[in-house]
Amino acid sequence: MNLDETDRKILNKLQIDGRITNQDLAKHCNLSPSACFDRTRKLRDNGYISSYVALLDPHLNQRPLLIFIEVLLNRTTGDIFRQFAEATRRQRDILECHMDTSKNPWRLRA
Repeated sequence: MNLDETDRKILNKLQIDGRITNQDLAKHCNLSPSACFDRTRKLRDNGYISSYVALLDPHLNQRPLLIFIEVLLNRTTGDIFRQFAEATRRQRDILECHMDTSKNPWRLRA
């Protein structure tokens, strides 16, 4: 699937407001509601939209500090990734995990 300007408009607007109604999204993108619904469904079906989430206010949720840590794994097999993912899911204070595969030689070390 190749994205056109209208698809990108839909994605940009949904990224800003994932709860926008199809009617309002259609108006914003100059589409009929049915055409907008079809395009959004195609974007979702083709993986361009992976999920809809709620962004929580960290202060109101007693999590005002965001900390990034680096975890180095001895091995990087699928089994190890699954075990790591399961272990992090059990920790309620871990909100997200990101994998960085870059080999940055000037990364700061403590």
